[in-house]
Amino acid sequence: MKDELFNDLLKSVEEAGAIRRGEAPAERVSVFKGKVLVEILEKGKTVWSLDQAAVQLRNAPKKRSRKSNPKQIREALHQTQEGFAELLGVSVRTLQNWEQGRRDPQGPAERLLHVASRHPVELLDSMQTA
Repeated sequence: MKDELFNDLLKSVEEAGAIRRGEAPAERVSVFKGKVLVEILEKGKTVWSLDQAAVQLRNAPKKRSRKSNPKQIREALHQTQEGFAELLGVSVRTLQNWEQGRRDPQGPAERLLHVASRHPVELLDSMQTA
């Protein structure tokens, strides 16, 4: 291993130790409820939240297509496939089929995607109390 790479790695390990011991703040913290990302903090300040993403989605120009785009919604909410599938209450495989165009969400699933794009926080809250 080259000295420069080793020194970078050593510095990272020392920094992680200081953060763990509470001697230094983390530069970036991701906050999850289960697998669902709800907030990203940098130096203690919120730089992204699920609430903010929901507002941006609600205020985005409406598209002519009535079909929801699961991947676009998921990415706008900064979710992994696992987190978004958990939020929707579907399997990861089902979500992957929707995103890759092998299947289209129908009926209640289409409506649920619409709700997820407009009110993800409320959907998450409903999961927590169910």
